[in-house]
Amino acid sequence: MNRSWKFAPLAASVLLSSCVYFNTFYNARKQFDDADRKRREVEARPERNRRPQEYKPLYQNAIRKASIVLDRHPNSKWVDDCLLLIGKAFYWREVYDEAALKFQELAENFPESGLIDEARYWRGLSLRAASRIDAAREIFSEIGNTEGGAFVHESRIALAELESDQENFQAALDAYNRLLSDYEKEKKLRAQIWSGIGNASFRLMRYDDALEAYRNVLESGPTIGMNYLTRLQIGKTLELRGESDEALKAYGEILKVKRLRVYEGEIRLKQANVYVSVGDLAAAEEIHRKIIDDFPRSEHSSAAYYEMGLIELQQRKNLSLAKEHFQNSRKEKSNSEAAGLVRIREKLLSDLKRYEKASRKKGLKGLEASFNLAELYVFNLSEPDSAVAIYKRVLENADTTHFAPKAL
Repeated sequence: MNRSWKFAPLAASVLLSSCVYFNTFYNARKQFDDADRKRREVEARPERNRRPQEYKPLYQNAIRKASIVLDRHPNSKWVDDCLLLIGKAFYWREVYDEAALKFQELAENFPESGLIDEARYWRGLSLRAASRIDAAREIFSEIGNTEGGAFVHESRIALAELESDQENFQAALDAYNRLLSDYEKEKKLRAQIWSGIGNASFRLMRYDDALEAYRNVLESGPTIGMNYLTRLQIGKTLELRGESDEALKAYGEILKVKRLRVYEGEIRLKQANVYVSVGDLAAAEEIHRKIIDDFPRSEHSSAAYYEMGLIELQQRKNLSLAKEHFQNSRKEKSNSEAAGLVRIREKLLSDLKRYEKASRKKGLKGLEASFNLAELYVFNLSEPDSAVAIYKRVLENADTTHFAPKAL
């Protein structure tokens, strides 16, 4: 009895120390899970409303807490878990070199860890994101050639994605098609593979093949995010095929899916753009006005005003009304993406007015201003016809051999 009592404090000390290690790691894991949840929430929003700064500090908190285990308890059994967690947190913070380093540390220092395969795969992802393509390809190839190992499927898909990253779209298409036959019964993987086939076909301008692939994605039980992106691509592909009515119908189908109604403002903007492309400016303006009414003080209303400004500027040549719409865009939401584009446009319009005034002058200064004005039209305002008219005027007035060839 006395003997048991003598050793009890030592046992209690070991148990307490182990609890401290675990509690520290548990807190780090909880911070990481919170960051992951917030990231998925942000990524589920329409693109205009995504703010990575909402979740990046949460990942930094996870890194800080996991680092305590590495610093204070370097011999605990949670060290490899902490290295993996820190690496993933760096990855989602887009600090890819640091992420790759942590995954490498895990592999080198814990060769018997059950986390090795996962760490290698994530190191490949980090190297790919850091544009170290050859190194990433080597890792994915090694994992992908391992029969029955962990992350084999993911690595084989990553290899196909690497080809797309490098714009080797035919090679990507070939790789995806091989995977399709390998994973015929893997429903989740098939959605991802069909998406890759669709995107590669789209980039190769094989629009019929792309549409077929995208429809197969929708039949393969994709995630909500992939479902939305696939439907967007269907609409975009139909637009490029000149099938405006079908494109409008495809965008409308998105709004019939209850879980995709969160993207309503975004979809309506795309429908308005279809009408602009076919010259039905009144229909586009009607949609923009409805967006402004239904989504006040939002990214969408700001974008609607911006698009209306572009219509007035580029289609109707109404500079005064364009400025008014641009100003309203900034007022709707000053920190929106559209408001940032408005500031660029307003600077261009200011330059436009200045060059137009200066181009009326005679001599070299007037000719130089004319060239600046023409370049503004062709490179910044997408109005080559206006630029051509100015170059013709320069040819008529140029009295030196320097400006005439340049105008030609």
